Amino acid sequence: MILAIEDQPADAELIRIYLEETAFKHEFLTSDSLAGGLTLLRDREIDIVLLDLSLSDTTGFNTLRQYLKEAAHVPVIVMTGLKNQRVGQEAVNAGAQDYLVKGEFDARRLVNSIQYALARFKQKADVVETANQLSDVQARLREVQRMSLLGDWEMDIVTKSMQWSDEMFRLLEVPAQSFAPSLSDYLKLVHREDVDAVTDFFNQALQQEESGPLEHRVLLDNRLSKQVVLRTRIKFDEKTNKILLLGSVQDISHRNVPLEAPPQQAAGDKQQVPEHHVLQQFSTNIRTPLQRTIEFLTLLDGTPLDQQQQQYMLRLKASLEDLSFSLNNLINISLLSNDNLLEYQEKFNPVPLLESMRNLLAFRASQHNLQTDFFIDPRLDLPAIANVDMICHLLASLLELALLNSPSGSFIFWRFEFGETADIPGQLQLHFTYQGSLPNWPAPEEITTNKDALSALSQATERQARERLFAITITRILQHLDASTESHQHADHASIRLSIPLQLHEQPAELVPQEPQQAVGLLLVEDHPMHQIATKQLLSNWSKKITVHLASNGEEALKKVEDTTYDLILLDLQMPVMDGLTAAAKIREDSQVPIIALTTNASKQEEKKCQDLGINDYLAKPFQPEDLFHKVMQQLHRAASES
Repeated sequence: MILAIEDQPADAELIRIYLEETAFKHEFLTSDSLAGGLTLLRDREIDIVLLDLSLSDTTGFNTLRQYLKEAAHVPVIVMTGLKNQRVGQEAVNAGAQDYLVKGEFDARRLVNSIQYALARFKQKADVVETANQLSDVQARLREVQRMSLLGDWEMDIVTKSMQWSDEMFRLLEVPAQSFAPSLSDYLKLVHREDVDAVTDFFNQALQQEESGPLEHRVLLDNRLSKQVVLRTRIKFDEKTNKILLLGSVQDISHRNVPLEAPPQQAAGDKQQVPEHHVLQQFSTNIRTPLQRTIEFLTLLDGTPLDQQQQQYMLRLKASLEDLSFSLNNLINISLLSNDNLLEYQEKFNPVPLLESMRNLLAFRASQHNLQTDFFIDPRLDLPAIANVDMICHLLASLLELALLNSPSGSFIFWRFEFGETADIPGQLQLHFTYQGSLPNWPAPEEITTNKDALSALSQATERQARERLFAITITRILQHLDASTESHQHADHASIRLSIPLQLHEQPAELVPQEPQQAVGLLLVEDHPMHQIATKQLLSNWSKKITVHLASNGEEALKKVEDTTYDLILLDLQMPVMDGLTAAAKIREDSQVPIIALTTNASKQEEKKCQDLGINDYLAKPFQPEDLFHKVMQQLHRAASES
């Protein structure tokens, strides 16, 4: 299909006549303006465009510039008057496939130009595709090298000058391309006991096609650092007419027992890992696949599903929420492995927080055939400050306690109200009722330290231990929140009343738009490919105004931020090469672009580090897509308000 963008009816008609005179199969469309032509290009499958540079809505070289900006994917032939022949030649240099001078071409010249333009455009597209494929292959090769801890190099056998890959520099812990290396530079890094063997290896390598493997040690900063394996191969370079020695160095330290015991540590000693570190790593290992599952399930939920599939989807989502809920309960145990709980306060609105937990608490109760009733006082819809994580853990533990002690078919009542006293202007008051028994609350002296609490748990039966765990956890959290409490055992039910102090925040809650109103450039810095795919697709499906660029580590992110201006950065904190905190610190040296940190290893210490570095917000995995969207809009809204 051929589109002529020409505002002179006589010229457009002449083109139509020329095309009909030949045997060239085609469909012909016309537009008398660039704007109209671009609309046709969006609505129809156009194969080639004949573009007049002098139109009613644009003239000159600007016509082509606007066209290429909007429709560079469709080949274009520029048409110009006799006096503008030079402009036509410049247009070809700028991206047009050919040009025609009005009044100097006939039907044959027109068709030849069209055929040439189509062939030239396809050839150029093939070259670009090949170049992109080559670039992708090179990128994958570099990634494989990083995964394999493998660096490569080549050496001129006459001058002994070498060229190292970036991974070779990284493996030897030297800034990439920071100097022009030679064989002598490499030998300086070799352990003195291995220098002779490595020198002999290089001498022999020049006499045979392939050599190796040779294992040896390298010293970095005068300390024994790595065990590596060396391989070489001779190659004749026809372009330079030189004989080159190609080689690789691979770090195999992880395969070997340390050659020397670390200072002040016996070889047989075992390093003690703190219990809370084990729990933290365990939590991370679960949160990572859980986050991917939630993201892909959300994407699946956006596709056409029949009624049965929709039911399965609801059950899957509820099960995932339940799994996430159970994971958070593990944190209660971690509370008993750390006596130094952080006093961390944050701004929040109680109503959205409680509403987000309503379905989760109800689903968890329904699994035990329990009925729930949930009331939230509208007066709680206000900005406040409190330890939100502790409040969430408290509600989770209360529910688990009720589930443990309630008979099947009974009820659980949650009633959240706003309260105030002369001394405390704002309180979150909870009246929690269930048809069951109260636990034996621990005396204050019984939970002096977590070590004592864990010791007591280990001596109880399984059911007793679970009840004891929740009772001690609830008591510790209430102490930490400085909350007042009273509990009563009635004939047919148990009731617990809590009053949690809230610091009222004077500023009103932000009125944040639901989705972007204008184009947004977003950089997603994430090392896990599955997270990259899922998060990018989530954001793209949410809003067509968002363009997502990807970076796999901090170094890539810094390069992209240097080359491109972004409206927002989503920054994973746990990455290879350069972690998120280091990258954020470097970004903040030159830019105030909003940054949201993403992490599977959530802690208040880490969140505090983010705040100190100038990171604007913080989101723990696994997160719900709605939470991500809200934080994105919150940061975009604030940035727009401040500009």
